[in-house]
Amino acid sequence: MWQFRAIFFHESRTISCWRNVIILALLVILLQYGVYKGIWDHQSFIAKSREFQANERLNFKNMVNDINFSDFGVQVLFLPTASGLFFSYPPLMFEVSGNINSIVTLNIRNNSLGKSLFESSSIYQDRGANILFFLGSLAALFIGVGVFRNRDHLKLLCSFNSCNRIYAFVIISRLILIMVLFLLLCMLMMIPVLLESVALTQSDVPYLTAFIIVFILQALFFFFLGTIIRFVCSPWSRLGVLLAAWILLIVIVPGLFQSIIEEEANVITSHYKLHADKLNIVTNFEKEVKEKAGKFAENGFAVFRDLLEKFRDNGFKLIEAKDEDYKKQIQRVIKKYYLLFGLTPPTLYKSTTLEISSRGYGNFLDFFSYLQELRRHFFQSRIDRVYYNDPKALVNFVKENENLFQSRPGLPENFGYFVLLNLGYILGLMIASFLLFRRLLYKPEENEPVKKGNPAILLKKSLLKVLWVIRDPKGFSERLYNLLSGKFPIYHKKECALEVKMADVDYTDNRAKLEFVYVHHPDRLPKDLRVKDYIGFFARLLKLTREQEVQVNAAPGITGIKRKYIGKLKREDRGNVLLAVLPYIKKGIYLVDVVSRDMSVEYIIRLNGIMKGWTESGAAVLFLTLERDVNIGVSVGINNEINFNELDLWSETVSRLNELGYTGK
Repeated sequence: MWQFRAIFFHESRTISCWRNVIILALLVILLQYGVYKGIWDHQSFIAKSREFQANERLNFKNMVNDINFSDFGVQVLFLPTASGLFFSYPPLMFEVSGNINSIVTLNIRNNSLGKSLFESSSIYQDRGANILFFLGSLAALFIGVGVFRNRDHLKLLCSFNSCNRIYAFVIISRLILIMVLFLLLCMLMMIPVLLESVALTQSDVPYLTAFIIVFILQALFFFFLGTIIRFVCSPWSRLGVLLAAWILLIVIVPGLFQSIIEEEANVITSHYKLHADKLNIVTNFEKEVKEKAGKFAENGFAVFRDLLEKFRDNGFKLIEAKDEDYKKQIQRVIKKYYLLFGLTPPTLYKSTTLEISSRGYGNFLDFFSYLQELRRHFFQSRIDRVYYNDPKALVNFVKENENLFQSRPGLPENFGYFVLLNLGYILGLMIASFLLFRRLLYKPEENEPVKKGNPAILLKKSLLKVLWVIRDPKGFSERLYNLLSGKFPIYHKKECALEVKMADVDYTDNRAKLEFVYVHHPDRLPKDLRVKDYIGFFARLLKLTREQEVQVNAAPGITGIKRKYIGKLKREDRGNVLLAVLPYIKKGIYLVDVVSRDMSVEYIIRLNGIMKGWTESGAAVLFLTLERDVNIGVSVGINNEINFNELDLWSETVSRLNELGYTGK
């Protein structure tokens, strides 16, 4: 568990640089603007709803009689919930109102005009959730791309545990940081809501939880996609591929799905035709009334009442059937919308936040049904008022807030199934990411075959073996790393021409990892950590005591650079950082991979002393170098038939230079 804590410390310090802090601050400012924009719109709409009801009461006072009221009808305002202030919505769902009269009219502004209901909202709509949608997905991609960018440092980490656990520790650490960051942003988004006293209800909480779920799904999707882009793309193409993938998934795919839905919506009966069909039913009824009224003029009032009640049981039901069929056409398109937009995490995010906003298609259908029911009662009440009561005594049909339709947050149809589907995508990306991570560690970058004339590498306890690598230094060190890791038979198809033995045991075909540590060049230290954080990471990884950590911080060359980022240090300073922590790494075998290249003799002298300390504690040390010049007094020729030569006097020569006080380059 201490190793996970160490890696979590490492990852948290990695992403907490000033650049990321500034980016986070800008994101917070944008989110605050988006939330305040939603609050202002919500408060404005509440004021308009009060004005709407006042105007409706005034209109009723100006009615002459119930017949006049029946023709004019009732206006109903669609009232979204307060939680909708965080989310975007279709443009035609803003300030929605409905109108019904006693017979024909059921109009929801212009939203029922087929395709117009399904027109996409602007991708630039400045709501808090929309800002998170764009910038959060982009940030998750960049975090994923940056998580495994130092191969040699990862090799060092995998020396302390299995690569499976190191991968899990790094991934879990990053995901925890992403979740903490997201929850922090959510809390900051709630501050304006509290300051402006916007009342959220308990019924909003489950749906805001669903918002968190779909955001996490999207963040996971883009995070793992980012890790894959990191593994498969070259450095020069990585940024272009990342931006192309982001634009494809955030803009192009949702736009394509929206176009399909808009095309599907074209088959919906137009509002004009629907109204004409319903009006035709009423016209036929009026013809019948005119004919009957002529025959029974002496008892016209009773005839009109009976005909109207007959129409209620027949013609009016035909009108309701027309509206019901129209609603079913819209429902079919909405189902296709849910199906398409549930197929990817970004589109599931959009469809879910649309429904949570309470201005989604589910609430549109509820509003339509509410108007149908209201018109049915309104029609019956007009019959009762005109024919069974005094029509001159005008009574308002609308009671209290019946002319306000309070919408509710909702979820897309089959939301749970689509969550599971997208979790499947994420699981697939995670498996691919893990396989590519293992490939990054163990797949050789160079495939030049190892020369078959190489002597066997005999490792012994308390022995420092120095190899001057002549041919294919990178591929040679990778093969040694894979041999010691037990991965050579898996990642190398060709037979190994190297022999690695220790205590008469041949590890060439070994499939079990040895207890060894990989040491890389100072240039490969993680550049986005400060020196004190790098030391703090190793103190946790190696379980150093407080006194030992103080000693590391007091090592030569460390005091003046502790607060600096490693990436801004000179090479010799980076060498001091590496040499400060190496003495505290305890393993049975050390693979020291060309750590002296282009370094000063003073650095090499200190390194030699550390490696001697390892051998004195009983360890076997295998040191790879590209230089032979320090092997003074030994004539070593270049043999094209082998990859390396042993430099038997390397350590003694370095010690001699130290005795002579040599400090040159």
